[in-house]
Amino acid sequence: MISSRNALRLQTTLYVVTLLLFAASLFLPVVVTVEANHGSPPTTDQWIGWWFLFFGPLGVSKGQLGWFANPLMLLSAVPMPPHLKLIFAGLAVALAVSSLTITSMHVVDAELVVMSARSGFYLWLACPFLLLFGALVGPDGEIIGTGRGQAV
Repeated sequence: MISSRNALRLQTTLYVVTLLLFAASLFLPVVVTVEANHGSPPTTDQWIGWWFLFFGPLGVSKGQLGWFANPLMLLSAVPMPPHLKLIFAGLAVALAVSSLTITSMHVVDAELVVMSARSGFYLWLACPFLLLFGALVGPDGEIIGTGRGQAV
């Protein structure tokens, strides 16, 4: 159990680290793809995080919902009751983890096969977990759900 002051400090630190990791993920390669084009030599491309931030919602047409972890992460970081922060952060984790199943993406008129994830993806994937941990630290210094009182 930690004091309220330390709990607030820990939450703030987690939010700042999350923001830094998220910002870094926007400028780093997220995935490497190869074009599934018949009749021509395969070409590989690296896709940067900001591209996914802007065009990620289009993945819904292929059943890819991972992008929606982004607004849920934002919601889990704004001031609100702790139980709502926990719900939004938990949903963000679930949606972000669902991104691990992405095997292809459609861009313009090409079908791209995802070959591997890169550092930007892993930095982004860490963000909802950090926010979930921050949501678990209650405002009075207790871990939410333990039923223990505040430390003196």
